[in-house]
Amino acid sequence: VIIITYFFTILENMAITGTESIFYIKDDGLWKPISCEISSPMSESVEMMNTTTRDNGGWKTELPTMQSYSISIEAIWEDDNYYGSNLLSYYKLREKKRNRELVEWKRETFSGLYIDSGKAHITSISDANTAEEEITFSMELSGFGKPNSFLNQLGVFAYDDEKIISNDKNNILKI
Repeated sequence: VIIITYFFTILENMAITGTESIFYIKDDGLWKPISCEISSPMSESVEMMNTTTRDNGGWKTELPTMQSYSISIEAIWEDDNYYGSNLLSYYKLREKKRNRELVEWKRETFSGLYIDSGKAHITSISDANTAEEEITFSMELSGFGKPNSFLNQLGVFAYDDEKIISNDKNNILKI
């Protein structure tokens, strides 16, 4: 049995490049990418509570309590009307922030092989309009609840000239 998870290009040093990651926000029921996304790093943290034990020998001890995450987006500002409703740019995202919308988001890496998703509020959005350069914008999202992670593997099983493809939902196709 041979399992092929996905075909993709990896740099010689096995690094994943940022071009392999696309950030989407659901808008009108459709997943729409952020216009000309430059980066979308996600940061997770946990608050720590001090504890006291008799056997700590005078050393500080802590336990993790509340967890949180945030996402920072950097992108090039595209005309919201030029691409119609196919992507989200500055004005549409700023409107979601002003309306205090709880947005649904996902970040796909390697064309959907790795998927992070969740809900968040846009807590800030700002533009940078340096003369004679493309206008960029940045925004911060504050996570709402636990984010989800998903590995979107596709198994390929081969026997002589017959191939069977299956996914994690037990859907099977003979090719």
